[in-house]
Amino acid sequence: MAETRRIFGLSIDEELVWASAETDGANITNVQINSMGFIQGDDIGEQICSLLRAIGRRELESFDGFGISTIGVVDSGKGRLVSLARKSWERESDEFIIDFRKLLSTFVSDSDVPVKRLIVQNDATAAALSELVVMRQKDPDCDRLLYLTFNEGVNGGIVYYDRPLATGCHPEMGHIRPALHQNDPAIYGNSEFDRKKQTGCPIHGRCFEGVASGARIRHSWGGKKPSPTFSLQDLPLVHIAWQLEAFYIAQLCMIGALTISPYYIVIGGHVMNETLLQLVRVKFRTMDGNYFLPAYMMNEELIQQSYYGEHVNVRGALELARMAAYERQSQKLSLAWSQ
Repeated sequence: MAETRRIFGLSIDEELVWASAETDGANITNVQINSMGFIQGDDIGEQICSLLRAIGRRELESFDGFGISTIGVVDSGKGRLVSLARKSWERESDEFIIDFRKLLSTFVSDSDVPVKRLIVQNDATAAALSELVVMRQKDPDCDRLLYLTFNEGVNGGIVYYDRPLATGCHPEMGHIRPALHQNDPAIYGNSEFDRKKQTGCPIHGRCFEGVASGARIRHSWGGKKPSPTFSLQDLPLVHIAWQLEAFYIAQLCMIGALTISPYYIVIGGHVMNETLLQLVRVKFRTMDGNYFLPAYMMNEELIQQSYYGEHVNVRGALELARMAAYERQSQKLSLAWSQ
């Protein structure tokens, strides 16, 4: 049996969430999750440093692997957060916002740790890794999974034959432009369209993040001064927002299904709930037109809701840390988490 090693995971989204755990290279056990609360202001680097200082150098140096899951565009090869669509976090340079290798090196003595024992990935990709672990329990042959997150932003993570899809960058599915719904009042045919005020993406406007994110729901239907916690569930089921959201989510599911033929499509994020999931499945089958699904699997099996829910990103960060602790990406994914 492999030696047990300690690992550290950090999730950067609306909140800073970190976790510690143990792993033997196959399974992850003794998971402890901690939240530092919502990120305040734009100096994200200093807030992460404050967290690491609170944990302490001695504790940090006891970890054998580090994984970081973050929103935004990530250069995993260099361990950097490069850009963001919805935040104005301070940048370290013109090329990137945070260099996580450089940041971690100030808290550990071993100079090899930030290079050899740290993996940084986009949050959707990290989440896909953690959800694959769960789906393997249902189907041991599952080696392709698409994870879609509908949070403040929208994105997709792809695990293909047990590994994150290898590209020059990670997928940014949330910024694909969808076919717009003809009954979308704030977007379709609106001559006074303002992408910064009426959508969830200030850069592209009419992308999936722009039309189907939690930010878009709040901007369009939350009133003149919406509460930060306003969500789809604050609207009655007869409200057009439910049908629009299901239409856009099902459309992104179709793109993923027809492109990579995943065993499962897992949907997470605070926008998603059981009622919306059922609406998405109905929309998906209508869009499919009995073309793809009959040769594949039943709709209800293909599209699943996230198992880990609000903790999916930090669970993904721990999976990255497990990989980092055992010669980075040389190991197969574990088949199950132990609580």
